[in-house]
Amino acid sequence: MRRSPDASAPHWASATASPARKKARPRPATVWCQHELNAVYERAGGTVTTRTVQRTTHGGESTWDATEITVTVDLPGIGPVEAFTDWYEEYGGHDLPLMQAIPNAHLIAA
Repeated sequence: MRRSPDASAPHWASATASPARKKARPRPATVWCQHELNAVYERAGGTVTTRTVQRTTHGGESTWDATEITVTVDLPGIGPVEAFTDWYEEYGGHDLPLMQAIPNAHLIAA
């Protein structure tokens, strides 16, 4: 997808840009699903990690465990950038390059 020069940057790009500094802490940005995160990974590369997190509904009535997938890229002149999403089994994607790059990929069973 191409965008015009005056169009705003994608959410994951605009939300994560920060001035370069020593040992900058990555600024996170959420993407919609593992397929969108895979598109980021295929364009930028980086390190893929997963972790188990606990999510809560807005009102706090319900909680559940989720597998969060994160791509971290060190961009020249910007520093570390993270984009992440939760794994949604119903969306599929075990064969995505993103998923193949996860150390111990068996954590997300097919």
